[in-house]
Amino acid sequence: MVAALYVATPSAAINFSEVWYVPLAGFGQVANASAASTQARSRDSYTWSRLSVVVTASTLTSNAGVAGYVNGAGGNQSVSISGGATGTFEDTTHSDSIADGDLLNYRVTTGPGTGSVTIQSVSSLVEHSGNVGMHVASHATTPMSVNASTVWSPLHGRLQATTAEDRAQVTCRRATTLSRLRVYVAANAASGTSTVKVRVNGADGNESVSISASSTGEFEDTSNTDSVAVGDEVDLQFAAGGSGAITFALAQTESSDGVMAASCLSTSFSGTTIYGLIGGGAASATDQSTTAKSTQMRLANLFVSASPNTRSVATSVALRKNGSSVISLSVPANTTGFFEDTSNEVNPSAASDTLNFSVSSAAGSGSLTVRTVSIEFIPNEVAVTIAGATAGATAAANAGTIAAQVKATISGATATAAVVANAATIAAVQIVSVSGGTATVTAAANAGVVQTFPAAIITGVTATATAAANAGTVSGVSAASVAGERATATAAANAGVAQIASVVSGAPAAANAAALLAAITALNLGHPHPVIPAPGIRLERKLAAPRVHANRPGMIR
Repeated sequence: MVAALYVATPSAAINFSEVWYVPLAGFGQVANASAASTQARSRDSYTWSRLSVVVTASTLTSNAGVAGYVNGAGGNQSVSISGGATGTFEDTTHSDSIADGDLLNYRVTTGPGTGSVTIQSVSSLVEHSGNVGMHVASHATTPMSVNASTVWSPLHGRLQATTAEDRAQVTCRRATTLSRLRVYVAANAASGTSTVKVRVNGADGNESVSISASSTGEFEDTSNTDSVAVGDEVDLQFAAGGSGAITFALAQTESSDGVMAASCLSTSFSGTTIYGLIGGGAASATDQSTTAKSTQMRLANLFVSASPNTRSVATSVALRKNGSSVISLSVPANTTGFFEDTSNEVNPSAASDTLNFSVSSAAGSGSLTVRTVSIEFIPNEVAVTIAGATAGATAAANAGTIAAQVKATISGATATAAVVANAATIAAVQIVSVSGGTATVTAAANAGVVQTFPAAIITGVTATATAAANAGTVSGVSAASVAGERATATAAANAGVAQIASVVSGAPAAANAAALLAAITALNLGHPHPVIPAPGIRLERKLAAPRVHANRPGMIR
C-alpha cells in the first residue's frame, strides 16, 4: 500500500462572498469559472481522506468552508471555519472512494459580510491498495506561460518553468513506470502545434501530448509509458509551437511505484531559515507545516537541486517531523548540483505528526537558490507474523531485515537477491524466511538466503547448511518441521539443519529423485516431510499461480 500526502498552497487571501478552487497539489487558486484548470484526473482507484486546512489569518465576519470536490460536485469531506478563526481544521471522519476517470480538486467558499481569510495550505491523504500514485504539478493563480520557447518543470508540486533542464530534474530512487501524461491548457495563442513530453535523463521519453494551435482544455497520452530505473533523472518538457503564448495550468502522470513529491521552490536563500511544504508551492520565513495524516506513510530519499550558490558556508536542507530534523543533507559552500540522502526514511508515529522542509545555515555571506526539494512516498511493506514475531523492519534493531511484501519481482522477473545491492529488497511471492522470528537478509553473507514459495518443491539446491554464516538460518516452507521442530533454527544445535536456499528454476517445481534423496537425507526425517515427500513418491504439485492486480497485468500481489 502507498499512502501519500498531497498539499496545495493557495496564493492569496480570499475575501468574503467568494468561491475559489484549489488544485490537489501545487500552488494557487482560481475563480469559479476556471475550476477545470485545477482538476487532477485519477487513473486508478484510491481512497481520499483526511482533508486538512491551515488558516493563518482571518478577519471574516462570517464562516468559510473548504470541501473536497469529485467530478465537479461536493464529495464527502469538508471543514467549516468560523468567522475570524485561525488554526488547523480537519475532517477526520469522512472519505471518498475515487475511481478511474474521477476529477479531484478543492472548493473554498466564504460567507457574506466583511473581511478575508488567508489559507496557508489545503492537504489530504490519497491511498492506493497497491503501489500506484499520482504526480500532480499545478500553478493555478498564474499558470505557466510558454512563448515560442522550450521550458522544463518538475513532475510534482508547483508547475514552474525553468530554462535549464537540470534545475527541474528529480532523481528517482525506486524503479517505476510512468504513464497517462495529462496537461490542462488554460489559454492558447500559439500559432503552431505545442508539445509536452516526459523526459528521462535529459532525453525524450515515450509519453507526449500534442496541442494544436489555439486549442485549450485537457490533453492526455493514453497509450505510451516510460520505464524509469533507480538513479534516472525525470522531469517534464513544455515546448510552444510557432509564435504566441500557450498557458499550462496543470500537468500530471501516474506512477506504478510511489510518488516523488517535490516542492518547486526556486527560492533564494541568504542565511535566514525558510520553510516549505511537501508538494506545496512557496517557501516562507514562517514555520509552516502540515499534519502527516497517517502512520502508514513512509518517506525516503530526500533530494535537493541547488543552483546558483555563492554561500560562504554550508547550507542544511532537512525534512522535519514535529519541528525537528529527521532527515537532513548538506549543500557545501559555493557548490551546485544534486544532493541526496538515500539511506534514511521516516515513518510518522502518529497521524497528528507535523511535516515540512527547512533550509538553514550558520552565519555567512552570499546566496543559494534552492530549485527543488523532493521526498518520495514509498509503498508500505505488508508485515507478517512468524512464530509470534513481526517481520516488518520497523526499528533500528531490524533495520537490515526485510518485511514480507507482496510485489513484483526484481532483476527481470527473478525473485533471487544474489548481490549485496539487493540484500534489503528481495522481491518475493509470499516471502517467509525465518531466523529467530525475524525476516532474513541481515548481512552480505545472507544475501542469497531463502526465497520460499508456498508449498513449492525447490530444485537444484544443496540441502545442508553447515557453514557458520548460515547457522541459525533455516527457511520455512509453509512452516515445515525439521527433526520434529518448527523451522526456526535459532541455536548452534540447529546449525546443520536443512536450508532450502534457492528459487524454482523455470516453471517445473518437481525435483529429480537424486536431489530429493539428498535433501531428505540432509533433513534426517524419519517420516514423510510436509513439503518434500519421501523417496518413491511421485511429485506432481505445482507452484500456486501468483495473483495479478486487476489494473496492472503481471504485478504480483
